[in-house]
Amino acid sequence: MFFCAAHNLENNKPFINDLNVYPVPDGDTGTNMTLTMQSALKEVSKVTDLTVANLANAVSTGALKGARGNSGVILSQLFRGFAKSLSGKETINVDDFAIALKAAADNAYKAVMKPSEGTILTVARVTAEKAMELRKRETQFERFFEAICAAAKAALDATPDMLPVLKQAGVVDSGGMGFYCIICGFEMAMKDDYVLDLKEYETSAEKQFEIVNEAEFVDDHSLADIKFTYCTEFFVYESGSIFPSNIEDVFKAEFAPKGDSMLVIHQDGVVKTHIHTNAPLEVLSFAMKYGALQDVKIENMRLQNEELNASKKEKEPKKEVGIVVISMGDGISEIFKSLGADIIVGGGQTMNPSIEDIVHAVDKANAEHVFVFPNNKNIILAAQQAKDIVKCDMRVIPTKSVQQCISALIMYNPDDDLDDNENMFNEVSEKVVYGQITNAVRDTVIEDVDVHEGDYIALVKNKLKVSGPDIVSVAKEMFAQMISEDSSLVTIYYGEDATEELANALADYVRQTYEYIDAEVYNGGQPVYNLLVSVD
Repeated sequence: MFFCAAHNLENNKPFINDLNVYPVPDGDTGTNMTLTMQSALKEVSKVTDLTVANLANAVSTGALKGARGNSGVILSQLFRGFAKSLSGKETINVDDFAIALKAAADNAYKAVMKPSEGTILTVARVTAEKAMELRKRETQFERFFEAICAAAKAALDATPDMLPVLKQAGVVDSGGMGFYCIICGFEMAMKDDYVLDLKEYETSAEKQFEIVNEAEFVDDHSLADIKFTYCTEFFVYESGSIFPSNIEDVFKAEFAPKGDSMLVIHQDGVVKTHIHTNAPLEVLSFAMKYGALQDVKIENMRLQNEELNASKKEKEPKKEVGIVVISMGDGISEIFKSLGADIIVGGGQTMNPSIEDIVHAVDKANAEHVFVFPNNKNIILAAQQAKDIVKCDMRVIPTKSVQQCISALIMYNPDDDLDDNENMFNEVSEKVVYGQITNAVRDTVIEDVDVHEGDYIALVKNKLKVSGPDIVSVAKEMFAQMISEDSSLVTIYYGEDATEELANALADYVRQTYEYIDAEVYNGGQPVYNLLVSVD
């Protein structure tokens, strides 16, 4: 069921991403939820004593480790409540499943400080309520899932009536859509032609395979050498039908475009596959068409490489204070390095780091006390969850933009008291007025601003303010809304899709129009956003 749910989520990932309310090319709810599910399945592959409780706990643990963005963190909390409800159970019936869904929804609501209706929380809650209504009179999972999938869809369709911003944008909630895909994936496991068999298999077939020297495929790569991130291995057992005689060629033809270091061996009704790929779920879902999976292993080789380097660093004595920042763009990262950041985690829009990524970065900082700057509103919750895992004093400064972080680090004095610096970071970042300009990916109306696909749109403190076909006009209007009598400095960071000439021309405009204000220009190199602007 969980494999089918992950497969269904993966298939619908682009659509879920496109449901992002703001028409900017950073909709990543589908990506975050898919990566969270992928991490959950990685833990499932390690389970040897196959009981319902053990599998649910593995899903919960894996989802927490790999949770990305708010949607991923909430999904991990749903699985946590689900697993707690099934503690000690070897098998599961409809009644158990319904109670577990209710526990999942309750746990997710508790995990969010200010839960909002019209989100994934609503869809999960309504689905659980329908399940509880059915649990005493329905014993067949097929009919049960049909009913709760219908309830989930009805709740999803109602989300625009609960959140005005969804109705204005003409979309349903993206996180709710992700949850709906997962529930439907559970139903798929009951109805599809193939059956995912998770019972323990005879291991004799595995022993018949010639032992392969893994060093042939996983060498001590540098990060730059790793083109495909996930080392994926699994066995496929004949289930219901006999493998075609050319099964090795079928697998190789399908998987060759998806990665490298591929190995496919067929012997006595079992196929062993090894591949380095960026799409492990696509590989697994294709293999599932031919039989039952066993001993699935998905290893992140980038993290393994970093952990190897980190283990070398662990021998060094810990320093007093470390700084971890989430960054996007080479220029922005260089600025952070110059301001004293110890560890820079790639992320931000389009790719939120997971809880595990943040924990890894904090550990790598090798300090007694670590300040973490998320620099994106969708990463703050993951950073706060990481605090419960790390083994040091970790302090999250809830920055929503790299501009806030830069202004805060400029004022950092390592000789000051930790609490004083924390208070200073929060105060300075709150005072920064930050804006960004990007291109709209669809027609819409947001907060009474008409947007057309391809327009330049300006957001000030993550609120859409201006839209138009000319970036200069949009930038000038954004400046007018950001600058006040208390302002003294405008900083412009131009990205991959902008030029230094444009940024300098806008800086000249600011100096000439606002005589009391200075302006500076830096090459941020950031993706997605043509311009990032801060006003101090």
